[in-house]
Amino acid sequence: IEDYINWYNYERLHSSLAFKTPAEKELEIKMFNLNKSA
Repeated sequence: IEDYINWYNYERLHSSLAFKTPAEKELEIKMFNLNKSA
């Protein structure tokens, strides 16, 4: 199960996330919020 979760979050591209992985999208949001608050 752990392998599947890692694949799903770090390798599988999601069309609803503009073909990014959930991990990439999460980082993008965090960076946006960090820059916004600076």
